[in-house]
Amino acid sequence: MKRNKIIATIILTIASSGFAFAQDTIMNKEVEVIKAFQPTISESNKIVSNPKINDTVKYTPIFDYRIQSSLVPVPRSIQKLPVVQLGNPPQSRSNTGYLRAGIGNAYTPFAEFALNTSPAKATDFGIFFSHFSSSPKVKLNNGIRVKSPYSDDAATIFVKNKFRKSVLDWNIGFERNRFNYYGFASVDTLLYRETENISNTLNKKQVFNNASALFNLRKIDGRSEFSYDVSLGYNFFWNSTGQKSHKGGYSGKYLLDKRNFDIVIGSEIDYFYTDSINNPYKLKSNHQYVFVALSPQYVYEKKNIMLKAGINVSSVIDDDTDALFHISPKIYFEYQPIANVLSVFVATDGKLNVNDYQSVMQYNRYYNFANELKPSNEVINLSGGFKGKFSRKMSYVFDVSYSICQDEAFFYLLQNQYEAASDELKNLFSANYYDLNTLRFGGDVRYSSKSFSLGLNGNYYSYSSNSNVTITHRPTFDAQLTSLFDIGSSIKVRLDAQVIGSRKAEIMVVSNDNDGSAPAISQEIHTIKTAIGISAGADYAYNKKLSFSLDVRNMINQNYELWHGYNTQGILVLAGVRYTF
Repeated sequence: MKRNKIIATIILTIASSGFAFAQDTIMNKEVEVIKAFQPTISESNKIVSNPKINDTVKYTPIFDYRIQSSLVPVPRSIQKLPVVQLGNPPQSRSNTGYLRAGIGNAYTPFAEFALNTSPAKATDFGIFFSHFSSSPKVKLNNGIRVKSPYSDDAATIFVKNKFRKSVLDWNIGFERNRFNYYGFASVDTLLYRETENISNTLNKKQVFNNASALFNLRKIDGRSEFSYDVSLGYNFFWNSTGQKSHKGGYSGKYLLDKRNFDIVIGSEIDYFYTDSINNPYKLKSNHQYVFVALSPQYVYEKKNIMLKAGINVSSVIDDDTDALFHISPKIYFEYQPIANVLSVFVATDGKLNVNDYQSVMQYNRYYNFANELKPSNEVINLSGGFKGKFSRKMSYVFDVSYSICQDEAFFYLLQNQYEAASDELKNLFSANYYDLNTLRFGGDVRYSSKSFSLGLNGNYYSYSSNSNVTITHRPTFDAQLTSLFDIGSSIKVRLDAQVIGSRKAEIMVVSNDNDGSAPAISQEIHTIKTAIGISAGADYAYNKKLSFSLDVRNMINQNYELWHGYNTQGILVLAGVRYTF
């Protein structure tokens, strides 16, 4: 059986590698997470349709469980900003949990519940529940207002077991996302009515479900030369249209700390199986494959020099097509001519993007649910720049990168025209594959004080392809502003702004004649206007346990498009209350 062959491949690979997937370091004294934008399938949209509730009220959990963030990503930079040190925070008593609830216009209720406790000295336990739903009416490009209800629900259980030299974290979670395929790209109202009568997807409901389990074991004994960080995970993703996707994976990292240098060796092994889809290679309704990656790296750091040198080796093993292989240098060099003020860095990297079914659906939920995407290959990514601190409170990074990618997905919509029947403009995306080179210039500046913080970042992109095609759904620039103000001890105010430059979109028109001849195919190229999103919010702490919040999303009520034809919800005002216990 083909599935047995692939499972056997997994077992042999695990036995032969014995390592974990590479990350740059294992033990960091300072950690600053910066989400990155890059035009690949695995990343989220910058301006999202479902509003996110920012919360600045202090809440101190007993243990550091992690919830995957869906905030707007910061533009891609290969280097983290220098951490701005503001002294040690005051000691505070940990809270047990909180309950939060609120309501907004467009019939928008939301609620959150978190609880964490320590049932034993070496064990921490926590649970988290959340709900957010809304029923707005969205104005399409043709002026028609349509209902676009959606809801997001999540439930997670977290456990941390602490041993003498290691820590075991595990969590089990479930997510449910409900939405409509409400989009329509044309301004032609007659075409909309014709499509409405015959379409199988226009204004139809979709539900994504994801059940997951993750186990992570890491060593915390700092006196040992050898460290490890190993994870095992499983995801089961299914939707209301009958597609099912399984992913089982192993990842981790191993570090050997020598006196003058470190050796980091990592590996990753993932197994994917998807059912009730159109196989991208053969006329089959299922698809299974294995992803294997190995990344050894030498790390040297002394005074004002840091060098990381290694390679990335990965492969997608698929019994429906030839195996894909990737190898690229993984090098990072940093020199500090002025310690803690200025650092210059250069790097090279590369990777295979698997583009599994679940990742694609999360990236573009309006992609045709019956199709899969092929893997893409980032052959190499060259980058460099400089970073540092203007002052104790302000840090910066400016960099440039150039990537060469193969088989990148270019999304388009399909329109069928008939001589003696109603035309139909489909509102689910399909994809073509082309090579893509991307030149990016980026910058990020952060300021932080006791009562005020500000972040400003932006990118400019230049794209080229060896094929004479239109680069679709990729902006020429983007920028983001985030700010937070503390007014006294009980009021916090925030103001955020996001901009995505104009993008191109494609409609493939297939004209069918009654004479039996082959259909004529043409392309319509459209421009998606620049998207601007401005939001503001405030929190008022009545006392240590009770607080109130007010959030306003899309303050200028812009009717921008996330994807071609999918306009976003207008202004949204949310009021909430939170009780901490």
